[in-house]
Amino acid sequence: MNASVPLCRVCGTVLLLVLVAGCGTPEQRCISAAWADVRALESERAERARNLARGYALERDPLPGVTFGFGLCAARVDKDTHLCLGSLLDPSERLVPINPRLEARRIALLDQLIAEERARAAQAEAECHARFSG
Repeated sequence: MNASVPLCRVCGTVLLLVLVAGCGTPEQRCISAAWADVRALESERAERARNLARGYALERDPLPGVTFGFGLCAARVDKDTHLCLGSLLDPSERLVPINPRLEARRIALLDQLIAEERARAAQAEAECHARFSG
């Protein structure tokens, strides 16, 4: 019997358990959905703050694919030779100058929106608790 078979079964079982655990309960999914817009706004605000701190924005091309290739490798593991394929995808990024005053105004607006959205999300979370607790 190959020693790697039990290890594969253990890894597969652990992976399955992690995936199932990641789904959450209906109440947890409801709460996560309630806060989704807050997370998106906070992510946008963090990106704008990074832009302001460094003085420029990073723009990524929507369809990178500039460089794509395959690599082959062979490794000796348990007296078997394994072939592995990998891909290289190189997204291109451009440095884009920003207007610091405009970026600061956008951050201030995002702060207001986040505060409003947090209040809405807290109410939605309370509704989730009420729906699934009683």
